[in-house]
Amino acid sequence: MLGKGGRVLVLGDYRQTVTIVRSLGRADFRVALGTNERRSSTALSRYVSDVHVFEESNGDHFLDQLESYLRHEKPDYVFPVGETQTRRIARVAERFLPLAIWVMPDPATVLRCFDKRALYYLTPTLDIPTAPWREYTDFEDWSRAAPEMGFPVVVKRKDSSAHIKQKKAIILRTPEAFDRFLAELQSEPDAESLVLQKFASGERHNCHIAADRGRIVAFFQQKR
Repeated sequence: MLGKGGRVLVLGDYRQTVTIVRSLGRADFRVALGTNERRSSTALSRYVSDVHVFEESNGDHFLDQLESYLRHEKPDYVFPVGETQTRRIARVAERFLPLAIWVMPDPATVLRCFDKRALYYLTPTLDIPTAPWREYTDFEDWSRAAPEMGFPVVVKRKDSSAHIKQKKAIILRTPEAFDRFLAELQSEPDAESLVLQKFASGERHNCHIAADRGRIVAFFQQKR
């Protein structure tokens, strides 16, 4: 394929990646796939002209490999598909943005969206219902806040990529369970990253959008 639309590196190999690759190929882009698995199903797509394997398990190594690739291959565009790749690029934007055109929101928006606290401060200004919450201040403040919210409550990190006790969130259903958690919190090395929130029951609604310069052009709602 000649790729009259330009050369694009699609970065991240997920279920949706094959759709992105197919769409770009049909739009006459020359597509290279950046993946951590050379034998993936996406790599077999007829719309993929080249496959480059990146070491995604090591963040610093991944960034060094990516920078070397971009400086050598000089693609016109880079399309990060997953949260992992997008998050890493956004944190070192000054290093990478000059090397290609990036198909992603601006880095400040990306980092804001990955910070639950920033979103919870934003949602009331947009009239979006949000369960009561409290960022971590100190032991005594949380001791008062949880009973005021009413049990169950949830404790999680501000960034969903970081876990607490090997889980994305902990549900504490009784005052006694919460007191035990608070006792363990004294030895927590990163308590400032924690968020306390009232547990919300029911189905989870995932809302997927596509936007152009802030204008929503597509919307899909999924219940889980």
